[in-house]
Amino acid sequence: MRYFRARRLRKQFFTFGPRDLYRPGELLLVNGLLRDGDGNPVKTQPVKVDVLKTDGQVVRSFVWQPRKPKWLISISI
Repeated sequence: MRYFRARRLRKQFFTFGPRDLYRPGELLLVNGLLRDGDGNPVKTQPVKVDVLKTDGQVVRSFVWQPRKPKWLISISI
C-alpha cells in the first residue's frame, strides 16, 4: 500500500454560489474565499479566473479584483 503526502499549497481559492447549474444567458453569482495553506485568510489580491463549460472549454477568462473585504461577483454566461 502506498501513502501519499498531500502537497502543501501556499494558497487555495474556494468558490461557492446559490446554484450548481446555470444555462447560457443566465447570471452566475459567485462568492470566493482566498486562504493560505493553513486555512487562514490571505490579504486581498487579484485572482485569474477561467469559467469552464462541462466539456472543459473556457467560456470566459478574467482577473477577479475583490472589493474589500468581500469576494463577490456576478457574471453573465
